[in-house]
Amino acid sequence: MPIHIYSEKTRVSLHYLAESSWDLAEQVSELEKWLLKNNQELPQEKK
Repeated sequence: MPIHIYSEKTRVSLHYLAESSWDLAEQVSELEKWLLKNNQELPQEKK
């Protein structure tokens, strides 16, 4: 089951991760790698 990352405001898809994996450990690892590489693309914390 893939991880689907999308924009909260626009609901536009940003990325799919671990598309063919149902292994939770692999999914978490893929998400961690994506977050480290793409953290600047994430919205800033709401105040």
